[in-house]
Amino acid sequence: MDIRRPLHQAIASALAGILFLNPIVAAAAQLAVDAAAGGNTQLGAAGNGVPIVNIATP
Repeated sequence: MDIRRPLHQAIASALAGILFLNPIVAAAAQLAVDAAAGGNTQLGAAGNGVPIVNIATP
């Protein structure tokens, strides 16, 4: 693949941008428990702030 072509440069730039922005978007996602599902599913946090989902048994 010849990276000097404009189309290839655009594709490479788009892929680099996606690789850069993907972790940022994932970190900004808000987790929520579906109240309509019932059960005792809980959303908590570990000591270091990482979200923990306790899934209720079916």
